[in-house]
Amino acid sequence: TTQNVTITNGVQSNASVVYAGLPVLIDLVLDQAYLTQASQKTDGSVAMVAGRDALLRVFAHADRANVLAPTVRARIYDGVTLLQTLTLNGPGAGVPVALTEGTLSSTWNVVIAGANVRTATRVLVDIDPTNGVSEADETNNIWPRNGTPQSLTVNTVPTFTIRFVPVAVKSLTGNVTVGNMNQFLTTSRLLWPILDVAADVRAPFTSSADTLLSNDSNNNWLTVLSEMNTLRSVDGAPSTMHYYGVVKVAYNSGVAGYGYVPGRAAMGWDYLPSGDGVAAHEWGHNFNRPHAPCGGAAGPDPLYPYSGGDIGVFGWNSTTNALVTTTTKDIMGYCNPKWISDYNWTKVMTYRQASGAVASAGTNGEGLLVWGRVINGKVMMEPAFRVTAPSSAPDARPTHFVDALDTDGNVLLTLPITAEKVDHVTSHDERQFSVILPWSTTIEQALSQVRVRDVRTPLLSASRTSVTAVTAKVSRSARAAQPLVMPDPGSVVGVVPGGRIRVQWNTARYPMAMVRDAATGQVMGYVRRSGDAVVSGGRRLEVVYSDGVRSVIR
Repeated sequence: TTQNVTITNGVQSNASVVYAGLPVLIDLVLDQAYLTQASQKTDGSVAMVAGRDALLRVFAHADRANVLAPTVRARIYDGVTLLQTLTLNGPGAGVPVALTEGTLSSTWNVVIAGANVRTATRVLVDIDPTNGVSEADETNNIWPRNGTPQSLTVNTVPTFTIRFVPVAVKSLTGNVTVGNMNQFLTTSRLLWPILDVAADVRAPFTSSADTLLSNDSNNNWLTVLSEMNTLRSVDGAPSTMHYYGVVKVAYNSGVAGYGYVPGRAAMGWDYLPSGDGVAAHEWGHNFNRPHAPCGGAAGPDPLYPYSGGDIGVFGWNSTTNALVTTTTKDIMGYCNPKWISDYNWTKVMTYRQASGAVASAGTNGEGLLVWGRVINGKVMMEPAFRVTAPSSAPDARPTHFVDALDTDGNVLLTLPITAEKVDHVTSHDERQFSVILPWSTTIEQALSQVRVRDVRTPLLSASRTSVTAVTAKVSRSARAAQPLVMPDPGSVVGVVPGGRIRVQWNTARYPMAMVRDAATGQVMGYVRRSGDAVVSGGRRLEVVYSDGVRSVIR
């Protein structure tokens, strides 16, 4: 900046000056910002859940290596209203010279409280807001570049309502209680677009299934699932409520769960913490998600966008505040470790928003439970039971029709229904149904047969006929109709050790029995074999015997 030169009066003197040009100022560039709750694309286009904590990540770089430590200012708006202004400290080793999404230490980060994640959330961020760094270009220090806060897609989602059911199969009862039920919800709270959860535990239910096998070669897992579906109908559960049966098995590896795709019933084993991941996977099926293509999972989603079932983008674990790598596997596959892809997060959010407020079919009243399975298109009906429950609404896009007929084959009532597909079944195509037909005086007097037929192929049908009703018609053919009297089932009910009630009856006339709480009508179990027992829980019970169509109570 200074240089001494010696000159002589009257004589020309020379001096040499060495100089360098003033260096070009550094340039800080704010590239991008996004919020994430579990899975997010780099452009921030994945929608979020209103009211749920989110991680704000801000990406910036410098045009050369440096040791600067500028702060970032983040302003969070609800529409035009400023909610909060945050100061974010950045990487300690200087502003990065390249974008690196895979480490939190390369970005400016802060958790935004759920109260400030709203449907009209907007974000505006800038780096070095106090201009403490002299720069070549200050105009690229803000995002968005135009200085207008960026609108984010934030959706309100319905409450996830779940009823856990401890299921007794033979001598084993699934271990789920009010005390441990939240341990089955940990993964789902992290991975699915869920905010509020309303969970409870139902009274134990005794299945008519035999021993659950690791490969389900006897189809008893499917029997339990079908029965679980009927409980939703017979209990008169809200249309938005999921039923989740919890079973105990005598093996450590094999079938761990089943669920409908889509639907509101599923089941899984009670091993924890394994059972937590199983529940999250099965609820993914209930949310209309097929398998991700990994680990040989049956029926993988042909539109899944990432090879090998990878999640494809970076995830964020809000519990540990850690990133999840892009090669982690999606929860809907069979590979580990698991997280959620942006693809399945988005699909589930869309599905839950569309299906979260299905109208109830009606108020509690008398009805007829009609249920069963469809195996490779063949309908297999279970015995129908007279119940007190809301009748089922007609399905707008049915797969089958249920017909109630009299002894002359006249149709008394037709209900369009959907048989829901079951996941994981590889040996055959399995679908199941459970509906409540409305009861009326006409049906009371005339019902003789219940038929279920395929909408597309009417010849694919099955029916149950009341022998009692047919016999009564023949005996009354020459005289006026009289009230139908059901034959005595020969019921013998007794207490056995372990707090169970043994039920014995004439199975030749009545193929199945339903045991329920005499005070509340809540179904406590189904019995197919005379002499089997049901967990009573100390309740006073009544038994409903079905001849296939009509019922008698003892």
